Amino acid sequence: MINLFSGLIWTLLVVVPQAYWFDYKVIYNATEPFSTVQLFLGGGRVARSWLFFNGYEEKLEKWPMYIIYIVIYFVSIIGVFTIILQTIGNDIVREGLSTGDSTSSLAVSVFSAWDYSITSRDGIRKQQKSLKSGFIDQICELTSLQKDRTVKERRIILFLRVLAWLIWALLVAGAITAIIKIVEKTNETTGTGFLEVYGPTIALTAINTIVPFLMQQLTQMESYDIGRTEQYVTIFRVYVMRMISLCTFIITLVEKEDNSVTGDCVQLYWGQEFYKLCIINTISNVVVLFKYPAFLYLLGKKIEVDLPSSLMSLIYFQGCIWFGNLFCPLLSFMAMLSNLIYFGIAAVIVKHSCTPPTKRYNSQNSKFFNTFLALTIMIMLFITCYIIVTKDVNCGPYDSAKFQTMADAFSVFTLSWPNELRDALKTILSAVVAGPIVLVLIVVIYFLKKNMDKYVLRLELHVAELVALRQEKVQFLKKSKNSAPQ
Repeated sequence: MINLFSGLIWTLLVVVPQAYWFDYKVIYNATEPFSTVQLFLGGGRVARSWLFFNGYEEKLEKWPMYIIYIVIYFVSIIGVFTIILQTIGNDIVREGLSTGDSTSSLAVSVFSAWDYSITSRDGIRKQQKSLKSGFIDQICELTSLQKDRTVKERRIILFLRVLAWLIWALLVAGAITAIIKIVEKTNETTGTGFLEVYGPTIALTAINTIVPFLMQQLTQMESYDIGRTEQYVTIFRVYVMRMISLCTFIITLVEKEDNSVTGDCVQLYWGQEFYKLCIINTISNVVVLFKYPAFLYLLGKKIEVDLPSSLMSLIYFQGCIWFGNLFCPLLSFMAMLSNLIYFGIAAVIVKHSCTPPTKRYNSQNSKFFNTFLALTIMIMLFITCYIIVTKDVNCGPYDSAKFQTMADAFSVFTLSWPNELRDALKTILSAVVAGPIVLVLIVVIYFLKKNMDKYVLRLELHVAELVALRQEKVQFLKKSKNSAPQ
């Protein structure tokens, strides 16, 4: 949905106007012949089109593309960020309005098993394991029950957990080193071979596919008592590793000094890399899905679906899209198609080759993963703002000499304003005026938070009163039934 929202904004306000006024002679008169491979590489005649950053002009008739291009990026990102925060807020409100206790989900599982008439031996055994795991987790969390271990066993577990974190740190450091070396080596070559063209994207995708699998095995040796803790640790390790590797990949691309592939337009090179990354990541996700029917074929039995890992892969993929969308405007639509392919194949494979997870993890709720999604978009937005403000640009909508960086689009746009309006804007943005306004906003936010805390407390009191009233009614009905004449 968020890719559809972002893709529609980019297409209607940026891609369609440029495609309408685009000078297609640039493509027709190109010396290199067209081939289908160029669609997968983003090179040749495809690189000269409006698919990438360099295919856009500063102004189209009365359409100031230089300011619309960058404004649309921020509008789409902030719009998506608002949708994610609203979703998180709705989840929090639903949790606050829920009067049931934390064990109600177990009752729902029991009764749903009855309603759906689970009679097969495999289904019954799986449901028994799931309910047993859920009850154990509830007991451990409610009573802080820990397994009775000797001092020697506790020392061994402590040693294994420290060792697991050290291994995790070494894996992250190795991933960072491998990405930097491969990207720098590729930048030094001018070959057109498959590995030379796809080398950095294949390396990044392979690292973010293989290393998380190794990290999942680390928690098996740490002997966590509660399944939720084990899952939280795994998700944290995988998320941090993927974000560090993605940021390393971006920084290495951005900070390079030489580019013999695309000449002076490094923004085209960045767009091409993330265009290829979108393709490679789609193929990789689909290939990983086929591990389920492979296990069914080799072992003759279904395996549990790993929902958290799939969701974390999609969150990492969205991070790639949010950065690369600035240099490849149609990347959001490509991501939407990629997700449709992934979910379509996953629905078929999971239905025929997987069983539900035995362990019950509260981390599989939408609020938990939407929080990671919000954190990812903030990281990508910070990196993109740094590039917009600091990196030189001399192609695409900013080919003119009056643009030193992409951020200069705002100052150039204000030059067309009346002098009075520009002076008013300069006054508002000055430290003398902006400082007090920021302080006032901080005070307002503080009092709004206090007011919201008051309403939340009142809501909690109302919920407690309703629960108490319900219990009193239940006790009254029991007494009335016992005191009724036989």
